[in-house]
Amino acid sequence: MSTTKIRREIESFQQSVKALNSGIKQSGATWNDGKYKALSELIRNVASSSKQVIVSGDRACETLDKFEKIASEEY
Repeated sequence: MSTTKIRREIESFQQSVKALNSGIKQSGATWNDGKYKALSELIRNVASSSKQVIVSGDRACETLDKFEKIASEEY
């Protein structure tokens, strides 16, 4: 079981969240009202949660790599 695909998916997810955050920040110049502020807060929450997903994914990949190393050892 290779973690390469998982790592690519994590990277893709991270880039999507960054693009979303960037898009909201750029639109902030034209949306200066309460709805924009609410949307911006929700996006910050998504970004915070996605950071947890990314960290968990990295830890899972590290664990899988260690497991594969142990499984490949000959006794």
